[in-house]
Amino acid sequence: MSSTQIVSIIAIYILLLIIPALFIYWLGFKTNKSKINLLLKLLSVWSYFIFFFYAGTWQFVSYYFRYILLFLLIGATIKALLPFKTLVLFEKKKVWGWTKFVGQVLFAVIFVMSCIQLIPGFSTDEKGINISFPLKEAYIWHGGNLEALNYHQADTSAQHYALDIGKLNKWGLRADGFFPDDLNKYAIYGDTVFAPCDAKVVRVRDSLDNAKIGEEIKVKITGNHIVLEYENCLIVFCHLFKNSLLVSVGDTVRKGQPMARVGNSGHTSEPHLHIHAIAGTDTSKILTGHGIPIYFDGKFLIRNDRIKQ
Repeated sequence: MSSTQIVSIIAIYILLLIIPALFIYWLGFKTNKSKINLLLKLLSVWSYFIFFFYAGTWQFVSYYFRYILLFLLIGATIKALLPFKTLVLFEKKKVWGWTKFVGQVLFAVIFVMSCIQLIPGFSTDEKGINISFPLKEAYIWHGGNLEALNYHQADTSAQHYALDIGKLNKWGLRADGFFPDDLNKYAIYGDTVFAPCDAKVVRVRDSLDNAKIGEEIKVKITGNHIVLEYENCLIVFCHLFKNSLLVSVGDTVRKGQPMARVGNSGHTSEPHLHIHAIAGTDTSKILTGHGIPIYFDGKFLIRNDRIKQ
């Protein structure tokens, strides 16, 4: 692994496992001196957890841990609330006590506001297209209407509503290992991509080799790809497996028809399926056109959503 990857993994484990574990201990096993102290503690811990429950990249530590931590947090909350009636409303504090109190208030305010700001990311009023999901089983890495849930939101053009789609193994991880060099160890690698609608194939590429893990390919960033024309829009599928395409330009595909397999070609950190849609039918604008939302069977998918069909 590169130094950047190591730092990323350490940061993820601190944010999603170590800090929540410390908070659960702090909430459930540390004595609370007053009702205000306990309520503020609950607000701090729960706002932090709710934010990362939705915005956290759980595929690196196991998707199931978010629910294990939720269960433990509920247990710690019940334990902390048992003596609530016996506590005084507010205890006297000295300078250090007031310093901790103010810091805790600021922490709670920051994460409560962060949780509130997540809400618009769960949906959008913008008109888009409604199609079926192109994979049999998947996990959304990046998706939603907010940069905290979907880094593509930083792109104001074609990829504004793009999704990066992976898959989880039986342990709730996206791969066997942190960043394995063997592409076959990634759960989604080689999975079949199906046509999500009846559409016309208007652009394809099928000749690029897979990128190596950690390799930064800045040219031909879409890699092997398929572009479908549907309802006066274009749907773009990127990073496909070399020589796996089963369609050609001019073909009309039917909903549910196999089109290709997931690979790791183009500008990609690891195997996944990238999909986005743009308004209009100009294939020269698949990276510069106006990005529109994609609804899958009427649902607007966000980070940490799982799909099984």
